[in-house]
Amino acid sequence: MKQKPTKSMYLHQLAVMLGLILLCMTLLGAGFFSLSYRYQLKEIQTTLDRNAGFISSYANAALTKGDSLGDEDFINYIRSAVLLTDTTVLVCNTNGQVLCAAGSNLGEEFSSSQSLFMVPSWATNQLLKSQSYSGVTTFNDMLTGKCYVTGQLLSPLLQDPVTGEYVSSGVPAGLLFVAADATSVLEFLHSTFQLFFITAAAVLLISLVIAFSKWGNIRL
Repeated sequence: MKQKPTKSMYLHQLAVMLGLILLCMTLLGAGFFSLSYRYQLKEIQTTLDRNAGFISSYANAALTKGDSLGDEDFINYIRSAVLLTDTTVLVCNTNGQVLCAAGSNLGEEFSSSQSLFMVPSWATNQLLKSQSYSGVTTFNDMLTGKCYVTGQLLSPLLQDPVTGEYVSSGVPAGLLFVAADATSVLEFLHSTFQLFFITAAAVLLISLVIAFSKWGNIRL
């Protein structure tokens, strides 16, 4: 004759079931958060790279014509680009001294005396060595908060004698950094975590209600 389950056996099975549910929800949550963060980061990085490409193309063309990165026309272009792209832009010489900057993420002290500021040497060195830079930083509190930053090397263009196309000379003439606020991604992840936590709690509560609804039908 088949033995009926006792309440102790039922509690053991219930604990195992809830443990498996909790484990599955944890793994699902970790995978979902990781995927969401990487997707958001990729979207921001793609946008920053595209905006930096537009600005660097204009700057390289200006350098080719013999213009300076500190000219009023170039500064006005940077301000217009900032308004259109909702980013923060820093243009520096090869020593890291800021020539012009614009954007909502600049600190008040920096905005009032830009020419006295230098971007961190580690960012300058990396950009000069690899001709590209990306990371999350405040640039030694030059920015009001942590930002995703991408950088490109600025250099005059040379005309290829074979194809006739203009290509980069590779001679450093300036540095470009484009930044976007990172708090939007953190706020998104925080809201997503809250929603996932509420959903997980609801699933566990429903499981407990269903499990204990059969409690009275099990003998001691």
